[in-house]
Amino acid sequence: MARPLTRAQALQNRAFLKSLARTGNVRLAAREVGAKYGTMQHRRRAHPAFAVRWDAALAFAQAHINAKGREPPKAKRGSPKPLRPLLLVTEWSIRSIQRFFNFVKTYARELLKFVQRLRKIERFRMYLMAGMGRKLPLGENQKKRAALTQEARSQLPLG
Repeated sequence: MARPLTRAQALQNRAFLKSLARTGNVRLAAREVGAKYGTMQHRRRAHPAFAVRWDAALAFAQAHINAKGREPPKAKRGSPKPLRPLLLVTEWSIRSIQRFFNFVKTYARELLKFVQRLRKIERFRMYLMAGMGRKLPLGENQKKRAALTQEARSQLPLG
């Protein structure tokens, strides 16, 4: 028994069968969908319902071509495959999207904690420097620097 198809695979199969019914050419239909010929053949062997729909699409295409009295389209050797997007929204289940956003939320929370710790360390370093009589780093506002120095000196034990 073959594994059930994912939603993305089922959508790809549907697009493939639609293209196959239009062209009557398996390789061309696979190329239009952005799938490999071997992948589609494997799915045909593994899923009997897909094989039945495949045969029906080929019969429909053959009947349509015979009714029109024209030559079926042929795939050119070496013709480029269409570019596939990096992420198909249909490939993402709602659960996987929720997991992704939970990960981003957790990462953002941890990053915020890290930044807050850095600010505390920087503030402590400034207190130490002010208590030792050193000048604070340049680029700070003069009033802020004076207030921090005064606050740091008031917290140091006198002796």
